[in-house]
Amino acid sequence: MIANRLNILLAERQLTIKDVVENTTLSRNTISNLVNKNMTSSVNLSTLNELCMFLNISPSDFFTYSPYDLEIEIQDIKDSLDLILQIWVKHNTDTSLIECVIKNDSVSETPIKGKLVHRLQYKLIDSEEMNAKGLYDSFNLSPKRLISIHSSESIKNIISSVDIMFQKQIKDKIEYHVMSKIIKQNNLREVKTSDNSDEEFIIAVEYPWKLKYEIFVKKE
Repeated sequence: MIANRLNILLAERQLTIKDVVENTTLSRNTISNLVNKNMTSSVNLSTLNELCMFLNISPSDFFTYSPYDLEIEIQDIKDSLDLILQIWVKHNTDTSLIECVIKNDSVSETPIKGKLVHRLQYKLIDSEEMNAKGLYDSFNLSPKRLISIHSSESIKNIISSVDIMFQKQIKDKIEYHVMSKIIKQNNLREVKTSDNSDEEFIIAVEYPWKLKYEIFVKKE
């Protein structure tokens, strides 16, 4: 994984996007995208050259790098609301697999102000906990050996192994894939301002780093 450090470099120098625009030939849109949206996208060489000269840095100062790439897949478990989270981890030339379970802890229904509110509670059971509790057999999974700095099969340890700039990116990517699968599994969609549904679905997922809630309605 590789990303630009422009937001950090500007903060260290107490500079704003406006300062960069006024002192270079670069557009506000270009700088804003590099700072706020596309830290991992490619950078035009002429843009890089101008930013390095303006900031008095080398290209190696402009980028940060961690020797990991992650691919995420979510698999169904037959006749179950539980899901399998698979994270393929490429570390230098080695590829390994973490398998965890997104367990459906509870399903409840509560009438609130004329609406029937369904609550589906999930918990991501990290592979470290699955090993400790011997849960791989119960979900018909086999623990896979993961090559990492800490010699541990744990999402948390992979996250802590990468540069801090990538940690939120990995968490966001996992959360996006998990929630997308749960939405699809339960035939849900996001709530619109024009909705007048008499049912709502609260999806709560407990991750090792936070508890996240989102509200949805059934697809028509």
